[in-house]
Amino acid sequence: MVGFEREPGDGYRVRTVLTPLEQVMLDERCVPDAFINERGNGVTEAFLSWCRPLIGPALPRLVSFV
Repeated sequence: MVGFEREPGDGYRVRTVLTPLEQVMLDERCVPDAFINERGNGVTEAFLSWCRPLIGPALPRLVSFV
């Protein structure tokens, strides 16, 4: 299985690593409740802040049908 390993240093950099599937199978980590919105169908700003180094800056909203 391919995973990410954070590299040391001030900036956020990762490298890909191969992990034997036997080491990670049947190991579940749940997302904290604070990361799921009240309706249970999306994520909160807390989640976006937490994963910002992986997803990059927010994209502009181009279309809204609401």
